[in-house]
Amino acid sequence: MQRIALLVAVACVAVAASAAPATAQVPGNTDWGGGEIVDKPPGRDFPGRAGDANVSLRTSVDATAVTVAGTILLPRPGGPCQVIGSGTQRLGPGGTFSVRERRTLRSRIRTDVTISGRIEGGRATGEVVGSLKSRRGRTLCKGRTTFTSIAVPDISAAPPAPAPAGTVLRGLVSGMTDAPYDIVMRVAPDGRSIARMNFSVPWKCRGFNGDESFYEDAIPVKDDGTFRVVSRYTIPYSDAIDRGSVTISGRFVMGGVVGTVTGRETSRARKGRKRVVDRCASGNRAFRAAV
Repeated sequence: MQRIALLVAVACVAVAASAAPATAQVPGNTDWGGGEIVDKPPGRDFPGRAGDANVSLRTSVDATAVTVAGTILLPRPGGPCQVIGSGTQRLGPGGTFSVRERRTLRSRIRTDVTISGRIEGGRATGEVVGSLKSRRGRTLCKGRTTFTSIAVPDISAAPPAPAPAGTVLRGLVSGMTDAPYDIVMRVAPDGRSIARMNFSVPWKCRGFNGDESFYEDAIPVKDDGTFRVVSRYTIPYSDAIDRGSVTISGRFVMGGVVGTVTGRETSRARKGRKRVVDRCASGNRAFRAAV
């Protein structure tokens, strides 16, 4: 299990309203979740730099506006970096949207995130482009990934089914913010494991409440379509050490997969009696995802 801790940049922006009306085909008060898990870097602009993406959306009650939140995980020597962007805007003609955020953090690290796409026919499709530069202007990581997010029906009562081999499933994790929490996973070609799963959850700590992203590789799937894994991780800092665990369990059903994720973490000081600096937890979060 990996919790993304390197070079995390959180961006939030409200984009100016567009005068164009939203398409009547876009439903109001609806959540979409998903993203993409890439096999190989698409495109030519950023060769070897494309990464996984998670994207969630929520339309307003009157379907005139949309809140978008996205994460792109970018590979780099020494460990991955992650850039996160979110924003709210009026839907353009045909259900289109585009959110861009450029920000300089207090560390003088600069981030640039663009999430653009269209909501049509029960799906949102588009592209996430992200980059992160050091205070001296050196590019630390960059990449672009197309995404698909879907409005997932309630499939909790669906009958059991085999894992859909070689398929990407997209969906939602329970929790309430401006935009929903999302999950995306790719089933291995032989259907006997989940090759990769990425998801976001609420993250409540003593000192703050926020969001956290996790990813897990090679989750075995039993013959009856169920799976369960407990992963532990350690993240060292100069003054403290974070140790945590995430429990993922679920089952494949007709139309998709359902389950729960639970994460918790304790941060202890490196020196002295190694006192507890902070404790964080996600709570027990249900998820559902579909093809």
